[in-house]
Amino acid sequence: MVRISNFELLKILMESSRTPFLRIASALGVSETAVRKRIKKLERNGVIKKYKRR
Repeated sequence: MVRISNFELLKILMESSRTPFLRIASALGVSETAVRKRIKKLERNGVIKKYKRR
């Protein structure tokens, strides 16, 4: 089982918040479902508050 690094996930999202979950999952070596669940958890915990385009 591969663990998702919050730091790596947030780094990808900070580069482009519009990155598809499937591409994030591939970059992190995990499933798309795992990425979706982690992002929802980070949103619930207030780590991710909003998304902005750069």
